Amino acid sequence: MEGFQWEQRFRRRIGYVAGVLASLALAVVGKQASLQLFNYGQYAERAAGQQISYVTVRSNRGDIQDRYGKPLATSSEWKSIAVRPWQVKQPELVAEKLSEALHIDKDNLLQRIRNEKTFFYVKRVASDTERSQLQQWRQEYIDREKERDPDYEGDPLEGVEIDVESIGKRFYPQGRVASHVLGFVSDDERGLEGVEASYNEELAGVIGAERHRIDVANNSVASEPVLLTKAIPGKHVQLTIDTVIQYTAEAALRKAVAYRHAKGGICLVMDAHTGEILASAVAPDYEPTHFEKADKKVRRNRAITDAYEPGSVFKTFTAAAALKNGASPNTVYSCPSTMTIDGCTIGNASDGLYTKGTETLADIIRYSFNTGTAYVAMELGREKLAKTFYDFGFGEATGVGLQGEADGILGDWRDWSNIDTCTRSYGQAATATPVQLCSGMQAIANGGVRMQPRLIKAIVDDDGNVVENFPVQEVARPISSANARDLTEILCGVVASGTGKPGAVPGYKVAGKTGTADVVDEERGGYAQGRHNSSFLGFAPADDPRIVVLVKLEDPTPIYFGGTVAGPVFKEVCSKVLPYLGVSPTAGYDQVEVK
Repeated sequence: MEGFQWEQRFRRRIGYVAGVLASLALAVVGKQASLQLFNYGQYAERAAGQQISYVTVRSNRGDIQDRYGKPLATSSEWKSIAVRPWQVKQPELVAEKLSEALHIDKDNLLQRIRNEKTFFYVKRVASDTERSQLQQWRQEYIDREKERDPDYEGDPLEGVEIDVESIGKRFYPQGRVASHVLGFVSDDERGLEGVEASYNEELAGVIGAERHRIDVANNSVASEPVLLTKAIPGKHVQLTIDTVIQYTAEAALRKAVAYRHAKGGICLVMDAHTGEILASAVAPDYEPTHFEKADKKVRRNRAITDAYEPGSVFKTFTAAAALKNGASPNTVYSCPSTMTIDGCTIGNASDGLYTKGTETLADIIRYSFNTGTAYVAMELGREKLAKTFYDFGFGEATGVGLQGEADGILGDWRDWSNIDTCTRSYGQAATATPVQLCSGMQAIANGGVRMQPRLIKAIVDDDGNVVENFPVQEVARPISSANARDLTEILCGVVASGTGKPGAVPGYKVAGKTGTADVVDEERGGYAQGRHNSSFLGFAPADDPRIVVLVKLEDPTPIYFGGTVAGPVFKEVCSKVLPYLGVSPTAGYDQVEVK
């Protein structure tokens, strides 16, 4: 009886185990069927995805060129060096050799190799010298090991990739020349300032893509990559800048800033007929390749981003308003030593020039009398004065072609008080950028026709074909040609026998206006004691203008009058640029050189 019961229990247990095994078998078969029959596509797609890597293909960044096609910014092909930490077998040795070749911190690199799990770049832009040094050391190490053991197959730099990808390294062949115009790029060649930023899309081109088959360690296998999208190289941006004129302006400005103990300065040279900017010099300058070493204030292109109170150069445009509204160079205005408007006293500069009580419009500008200019403005009225200023382009950005251009400040003329009208007439309590001032004077030099100021001449492709052209364009006619002729003669008087004598150019009849302005104290308000902006704005030759030149020196000491400190820079630039452009001296004109 007991044997029979035991046999029954044994059979039940066998049946139970068999049932469990059968259930497991069915589950396995079911899972296999699910994988192979019902979800095959999903898992096949996932497996394929794990074997595929999509790699970007860099496009070559276009050049920035001067007006004749000379490269001012270009890119050379460099390689990257990276590490795959899980493949490194000798971390300390690898860290030591990379540190020596690439001049980076060894301890920090060793820590990254030991702690990081994924691929990382050691140096995104490695020179040929750095890569060759690593390759040479690797080969020497292998050769030594094979002398000891002919079967040695190791790699001391296993896990290190020396030629990861091709990457452009931005290079500025002319060094610091036009640095504020060109701007600079990030490590991955993205434009950050200047033309590099404003035209980044055109310069950068279009990135391509490739599909690579990879192994479990994310290494590409032997099969050829599949090109998905072709990389399109960037286009070239051609500037209006003439490199020779740019050199000339920068050298003259740099010398004057040092000699006059100024904090900085600006010199613009513009084509008198087209509005093209031939030179845009800002001091101090910086090295675009190492832009991070320069202070942000130094990198700012103050020729377009910083509006300032220009002082007496602005009297040029008040005179233009008077001529436009019926005055002549010989119209006489009250011109006292001082005058009081709205409780505020207006006086003239302490430069040894004294008024007779009344002066002609020509002499008010020639000797730069504030009081006479204020009376001109009061007779005109704020509306007529303001409208002329607006027509000359003041109060709004010129659209010169770069980001960050300032509008300047004139304000709504309806809100001007009498003292506002007076002070604006001689360039205080209103602001303008250097490029606006240059553009305004260009209109006078061009017979009353103001052209669109331009820094960009064209966008061209690798074959030199023009993709986009930036044509010469008229934007306004603030005064008539007759008014422009009268104003030119007034400005010639400034240089021949007025405050602008230091700007006289031997052999050439030139027109110009000086300016000396107080500087606003941005922290305390009002004007800063002992600080000045000194300017000279003019064009040459006066009878057939070719160039307009603005010179601004910031905080020169101890002498700060515009004619004295900025005039000689104007003279030097014109004396060199006019012959370079093939402009003959003014026939029959004998200008006495002023020391």
